[in-house]
Amino acid sequence: MESTVTTKNMVSIPQALSRHFGIEPGWKLDWKPGDKPDEIIVKVIPDRAERGRRLMGQGSDLKAGQDAVAGLVAERKSELEAEYAAEPSGVYKTGHGTET
Repeated sequence: MESTVTTKNMVSIPQALSRHFGIEPGWKLDWKPGDKPDEIIVKVIPDRAERGRRLMGQGSDLKAGQDAVAGLVAERKSELEAEYAAEPSGVYKTGHGTET
């Protein structure tokens, strides 16, 4: 699909692409240079309302009063303890190039 750049550097989005991505007035496009000299990568950025709609229901598996961060910390602690227990030499590697 082709578009023509106007004298004001404006471009119309082809209707088929606009419909495919559900692009609405007020949405933004993030333009970045591609790997090739004649390539542009365009990312569709929905407006705030659409981003909010897409997030609805996220985190619904958390119970009221549940501390998600504390749960992640506890999970990581148990992973580290399992890694430490699996080390035959008792050397604990932190993953940052250091040993303790």
